[in-house]
Amino acid sequence: MEKIAFIITVYKKDNPVFFKESIDSIINQNYGFDNINIYLGVDGELTDELNEYILKNQSKFYKIVRNTENKGLAFTLNRLIEVLEDEVYVFRMDSDDVCTVNRVTEQVNFLASSEALIVGSNLIEIDENGSKIREKKMPISNKEIVNYSISRSPLNHPTVAFKKVFFDKVGVYNESFIKAQDYELWARALKKEIVIANISSPLLYFRITKDYLTKRNSVSNFFNEFKVSISLMNHYRKYIQLPKILTKLLIRLMPPVIGAYFYNKVRN
Repeated sequence: MEKIAFIITVYKKDNPVFFKESIDSIINQNYGFDNINIYLGVDGELTDELNEYILKNQSKFYKIVRNTENKGLAFTLNRLIEVLEDEVYVFRMDSDDVCTVNRVTEQVNFLASSEALIVGSNLIEIDENGSKIREKKMPISNKEIVNYSISRSPLNHPTVAFKKVFFDKVGVYNESFIKAQDYELWARALKKEIVIANISSPLLYFRITKDYLTKRNSVSNFFNEFKVSISLMNHYRKYIQLPKILTKLLIRLMPPVIGAYFYNKVRN
């Protein structure tokens, strides 16, 4: 079996219980943990609980990279990518999400038999108690992915797995993007005609916390997404997508409660 890497970050506001569940879901993969290296990025100071968990479980982490202060997701992921070794595939997830037991096997098998350099999947949204909210389905065909990408991210970031060569061909995360750094990376790949794919099965449980929709629907997040959307619209000359892009702006400018309501309506 090929060696694979998980790159995962943690910072002081992360929930220690959720973080433990995330790591356990990697360890319990049916792919076999002997073939998996976890690269952990510690983004600034942590709580005592998080520090204690990491200290007691250092053997679970192949490498730990620490930032002396909070530098953000893109910066921390790039530091982890820099220290990768001989792994063939690189997996992403967040510190409060949970992999299905077959996630690695499914995505490795897909990448090994495909021209795609990156593959995501559907996901199941769960609440803070682990109860299912909904399944988020993603576009599958190349045409669907391109059309979808112009107005929103065509991949669920925590579900993605890369062939490591992806970073040589496309580059790493843009650190000037505090938000939507994943969307910007996918856009760069699409413009280079890199094959992007999704698996229709849900391979991750995605945690929706109380403040998720407020953060997701922030104006600052939208403007990063807006720049990416406009660049893709121009690249593919699909100007018919402009009303959909502008509708997202209106939702972001609404009061958070109303914006979250419309966001949920769209996802349903």
